[in-house]
Amino acid sequence: MSESVNNVPGGFASYPDLDGAAFLVLGTGSGVGAQIVRALDQNGAAVICADIDQVAAQTAAATLRRSLAISVDVTDTTAITKAFDQAESAFGPLRGVIDVVGMLKPKRIADADDAHWKWHFEIIFDHARRVASEAARRLAPGACVTYVTSAAGFAGVPGNAPYAAAKAAQISLIRTAAVEFAPLGIRVNGVAPGVISNPRMEAFLDASGHRAATEAAIPMGRLAQPREVADSLLFLSSRSASFITGQVIVVDGGTQNLWPYPSL
Repeated sequence: MSESVNNVPGGFASYPDLDGAAFLVLGTGSGVGAQIVRALDQNGAAVICADIDQVAAQTAAATLRRSLAISVDVTDTTAITKAFDQAESAFGPLRGVIDVVGMLKPKRIADADDAHWKWHFEIIFDHARRVASEAARRLAPGACVTYVTSAAGFAGVPGNAPYAAAKAAQISLIRTAAVEFAPLGIRVNGVAPGVISNPRMEAFLDASGHRAATEAAIPMGRLAQPREVADSLLFLSSRSASFITGQVIVVDGGTQNLWPYPSL
């Protein structure tokens, strides 16, 4: 029997070392981003809420005790540098960066033109490498960079090849950056969710009639909750994960362990 969503704990874990730390979170408008800023706040951290939508960033920051809301276009290297500047100016040296940015536009390989492929790599991979490059220059020993990637980066995903390929590249970046940044004392990790319950996904499943099939394909019988992804990000950002780097935690309810891998 699968675990009921109602049985998922509602609070966040406590990591005392996060109290007083400062984190830059990219992509705080909704879903996982909105949850991880709450988790950090509950642990006493100062949070810089960054989103391309200034209003969304302000909405996320408004409920936090020590926060700053900023607008940032992650496709612009200068804007990323400015985001780090603003974060450090507000709260001093950063303990970490949590990067939740990512989008997809489904399309099959035969129908995806160059612009479609470039859009996915720009939004997913290129921005992530910009963040990594800035982090390597700015973060102090003991700090960390944690990305939200996707379980799609580990498998073929019909109808979403550009997205899955960009996520696979992002996962490779995480692993390589972890090795390069280790001598600097900076850890780099990722969390790879499967299908997450959010308004967009819920609407799609209801409209397409795919809900039952999707949930049946997940061993735990349900979609991941954004808070559950945030829990993994929180752990990796704490000193409880001080000797963990170059790892990607898959949060997909066991789906990756199935063979053949289901088409979701």
